[in-house]
Amino acid sequence: MKHLKRIMRNVMSWIKSYYATIIVSVILLALLEIFARNFLDLGSNNGAYTDDVIGQIYGRDKIADYQIVLSEQSMGWEYHPLVEYKESPRAGSFVTVSSDNIRCNQNETDSCQIQHGKGTIWVFGGSTVFGYGVKNNETIPAHLSKLLPNYQVINMGHSSYYSTLERILFNEKISEGMVPEIAVFIDGLNDFYYNKIPSESGASKGISERFESTLSVSTISYMKSLAKKSHLVKWLYGKVKRDWNRSQKDDSFLKPSEHLQRVISRLEFNFTARQVIGKLNGIKVLNVLQPVPGYGIGHKTSKVPDHLLRFGEHVNSAKGYQIIKKQGFKSEVEYLDLSDLAIDTAMFIDTVHYSPEFNQKIASEISNEIARIVLK
Repeated sequence: MKHLKRIMRNVMSWIKSYYATIIVSVILLALLEIFARNFLDLGSNNGAYTDDVIGQIYGRDKIADYQIVLSEQSMGWEYHPLVEYKESPRAGSFVTVSSDNIRCNQNETDSCQIQHGKGTIWVFGGSTVFGYGVKNNETIPAHLSKLLPNYQVINMGHSSYYSTLERILFNEKISEGMVPEIAVFIDGLNDFYYNKIPSESGASKGISERFESTLSVSTISYMKSLAKKSHLVKWLYGKVKRDWNRSQKDDSFLKPSEHLQRVISRLEFNFTARQVIGKLNGIKVLNVLQPVPGYGIGHKTSKVPDHLLRFGEHVNSAKGYQIIKKQGFKSEVEYLDLSDLAIDTAMFIDTVHYSPEFNQKIASEISNEIARIVLK
């Protein structure tokens, strides 16, 4: 107790010695924050979506709608055991996530909950399944729901999920007594992006840092929440990130074939494990190898400006797909291969996320395959 009092006296003494400097610094930071909120364009600074870019990609008549989409989708994650995180609930006009952490298939409603039993389809995947960059009714599960009106289609997609996290989430829900009729898993892109072995999730680094930090978790969370609210911090972060991205060559992220082979083995294991789990629980499982931008026609029909294309670790999916095409999987794993799927119009609205039209085409292919496996 005496030690703590001595520390507090030292702190107060330091504050008294430098109170004028502290006050001036606080005032300057406040003025800089006011300037940032009124004069700094966060969108153009981080190389993201200005009005011109939105109009180029989605159409000039849709700028206002997709400004809202891009704003509403960036609400972050919340902690969940086992899978580490899920998409945070939000009630937006075009991006709605219910309290069950699932995205709704219709706009301007948050009345979507997890359904199970006969007549239900769960669709698992990463941000391409969640539908980053598109409205609720333009995602793959939403289009699938329109194509299969006799089914309740549930969007179980979460940003940065890949086959391992999806398998864990699948197990978790089944252990809670929820059993759908059909489970669809759309994978490939994030499996090669999150290519560390042993596996990590998109949240693993942050969780690890909290455990290793000498500061309390609540203090770290509070400091991060303040930083996220600051336009000045966002502007500086965006500038540093943009400059760093520009300095990196995409091929510098490319992993050797031996490492990618281990990633392919992990993907194959998850394909097989989910099929076995499904069979044990009377669930029809459909694994899908999704299209990726570095394989096939990619961005040849894209309207995304070249300076916004930053593949980073995503270059590994193209090389990984080449290996899969050449040698296949070791076991007789079943999957729907959409790696070569393409449409004549734009397939991507950024580096990796699908356009509404491409989501519709993917949903159509999955719908046809579901019809086949249901009748089998």
